[in-house]
Amino acid sequence: MAERSDTDLVEGIRKGDESAWTELVQRYTGRLWATARAQGLSTDLASDVVQTVWLALLDDVSRIRKAESIRFWLTTVARHEAIRVSRRQRRLGDDAPLPFLADAAAPIDRERVETLDQVDAVRIAMTKLSARCRELLHLLYADEDFSYQEIADLLGRPIGSLGPQRARCLENLRELLDAA
Repeated sequence: MAERSDTDLVEGIRKGDESAWTELVQRYTGRLWATARAQGLSTDLASDVVQTVWLALLDDVSRIRKAESIRFWLTTVARHEAIRVSRRQRRLGDDAPLPFLADAAAPIDRERVETLDQVDAVRIAMTKLSARCRELLHLLYADEDFSYQEIADLLGRPIGSLGPQRARCLENLRELLDAA
């Protein structure tokens, strides 16, 4: 069976076709996830953003004017929601315990602590990068493999600019990590 176009899927959803809904969700959940994570959200918060985007589509599917551009609509909604959640989270603060401190009786695994420290350093450095760099790096190194063309389309940038921008972003990240 041939893959249906985005337009066909949106039209199917409007008509109540559950398989169209399932196919659209499978097609774009990874992209939405990467968009949410690009704003520095935790796994749980990114998951909430993705669910919110799908609910927004469910509410607004009849008002989508350009069904062929649904991926851009989804990405835009995800980016806006992730920014909103990120701002709210910064205002509220994150008081979740560090994983290795959650159980005071647990033996300390020094290697794990060092790894967590390194991950934390990268996360902190990532927050200091521009939003453009964060988005690009999250998409390039997401769990889901996106082609350069998909990333260029998602970010609305020329494909030829991604490599040089990646190099600049990684260099900025290295400088931030060295300064830490």
